[in-house]
Amino acid sequence: MNNINSKMLVVGMKQTLSQIKNGNAAAVFIAQDADESLITKIKTECENSDIEIRYAISMKLLGKACAISRPAACAAILKKEIKKGGEESNAND
Repeated sequence: MNNINSKMLVVGMKQTLSQIKNGNAAAVFIAQDADESLITKIKTECENSDIEIRYAISMKLLGKACAISRPAACAAILKKEIKKGGEESNAND
């Protein structure tokens, strides 16, 4: 995860859930110490969409791996880049 282009990554519950529902998530990372009641919906959406779930040891380490200064409960690696203004493009463009 350390070499992921920041345009191919979203961090946080709302953004991750949105990208799963839009069919843009290739894989989702969930911190093992995240509040279960918060991540249940993420897990359910991943299972329904056949998206791989990977687990990070902690929210602190997941945030660090995502290059943010805060803990993160979840993050998603995207199939397409998110450009400024919310525009999408293929990863190979």
